[in-house]
Amino acid sequence: MMKMKLMVLSIAVASWLVPVLSWANWNDPTLTADWKKAVLGTAFEVTYYNAPSDARIGIFPKGGSAEAPVVYKTIAKGSGVVNLTLPETAGTHLFSAVMYTVKSGKVEVISEPLQFPADKNTAILEMKTDKEMYAKGAVITVNYRNAPVGNGDAIAIYPQSKGKLAAEPVARQTVTASEGSVTFKISDNGYYSIHYLFEGEKIPGWDAADIIVGTPVTLILPKPKCIPEEDVIVEYKGFSKNNNDWIGVFPFVSNTSTAEPLYSVEIQGYTASEIVIPSGTLAEGSYRLVAFRHNSRNALNSLAVRLTISSGTNSLQYSDDKTITYYNIVSAKDGLCISTEPLAKEKDKQKMMKLVALNEQSDYVQWKLVKRENGRTDIINRATGEYILTFSTLLGNSNYSKMGIPEETTNNGFTFSYLGKDQYALGSLEDDGVTRYLANIASGDIVTMKKESDSEFAWQMIPVETVVTGIKEARAANESVRVQDHHIVVTGNQDYTLWDAEGKAVGKHQVVMPGVYMVKWADGRNVKVCVR
Repeated sequence: MMKMKLMVLSIAVASWLVPVLSWANWNDPTLTADWKKAVLGTAFEVTYYNAPSDARIGIFPKGGSAEAPVVYKTIAKGSGVVNLTLPETAGTHLFSAVMYTVKSGKVEVISEPLQFPADKNTAILEMKTDKEMYAKGAVITVNYRNAPVGNGDAIAIYPQSKGKLAAEPVARQTVTASEGSVTFKISDNGYYSIHYLFEGEKIPGWDAADIIVGTPVTLILPKPKCIPEEDVIVEYKGFSKNNNDWIGVFPFVSNTSTAEPLYSVEIQGYTASEIVIPSGTLAEGSYRLVAFRHNSRNALNSLAVRLTISSGTNSLQYSDDKTITYYNIVSAKDGLCISTEPLAKEKDKQKMMKLVALNEQSDYVQWKLVKRENGRTDIINRATGEYILTFSTLLGNSNYSKMGIPEETTNNGFTFSYLGKDQYALGSLEDDGVTRYLANIASGDIVTMKKESDSEFAWQMIPVETVVTGIKEARAANESVRVQDHHIVVTGNQDYTLWDAEGKAVGKHQVVMPGVYMVKWADGRNVKVCVR
């Protein structure tokens, strides 16, 4: 028996798992605030959590001691909010708030410090760059205002590496006025963060801006030319872990800054990996792959990668109203083939599928491939007109594939993924949203899906005959084309010429090498033939 094995591919990223304070366990004494700086002489709120009995919150300047706070308050046990006011005489400084206890005259700090600047200005620092992306060596201008201008203040640029900032900046400019601009030049490709350093300290999450220099992202196509039945692999590296950048696929002749992508993938913070564009997603043609900054059309790499999808030696031939190509569908595992003959006398519209030994002369083991409007393919039997159905029946722990006459709303068609060695994986998206693949597995077995040649999921598509019909199929009366011993054999009308994929004429009766050929009749009809 043949059945379909469930395979679910999913990558889930929980974007809500972003802690505000990552250093603390949930039950540690903790201080937080929802403001960016304190104003001298004005009350401000500090929220606390998990305070023990007799705890205090004290505020002291950089380099100061918790034993001599500028101001403190005793807080109630548990969690709550306390109002604090720094006197105007405290001066412009970087301050820290801590939770502590005093026992027998000894001070014990029990929370991580909450750092913040304080001055007399109610306005908050604003810092902006003139652009988001720069060429290597270009002038980067940072405009700022309402700077606190503490002792040792500066604006600095830090490289990002896998989402983390480098320990030291690549450039730094001292700030001596509350409003102004500073300029930098960066000579290396990459993602960078610009920080205001208050008294020389980088305050987490305070007034940072992200920029991109040069072309940090690299897109690589291990195989830049693929047949429609191949999965397209795109390798990438150099993305920032901080941004949800994305990759888009566009027609080669298009404006990538405005055109809608034919296919796109969000990187979701992965700096280097690969994406897979499933076989059958892109029609034959030329495409450009471009990397963009998150939620924008700002391209991250100046040279787009070119992808070509075109038929080749291993491409399948899809039938239409002019030509029909029939295939044997044979399991690479044991040589058995898909046939309608064992159940041909059953009257049910839908039947469980069975595999049989290959009889090359039997119409019951011959199938044609017909493209659907959704881009997928119907697989239709020559003898009975029955389809391999793209919905299965769950029995026990197995999904059993079926064949029969489908209802229009339930059959979605198959996709073919080329596995090498003239073998394909046949997959279908079922109504429950799961993609399942035809597999030659004994009843009750559980096997992990693998897109590999010679596996349970690998099928040989062996061409039997191409019939040139014009309008209707008339197997005996019209021309047919087949490959025999590396010769292309044409029956019927002999007023034809033979051409290879490069447009060169080929002798009608000569031995041909593997490749794609075109049979052209004088009356304008033609048919493509694959020699393997």
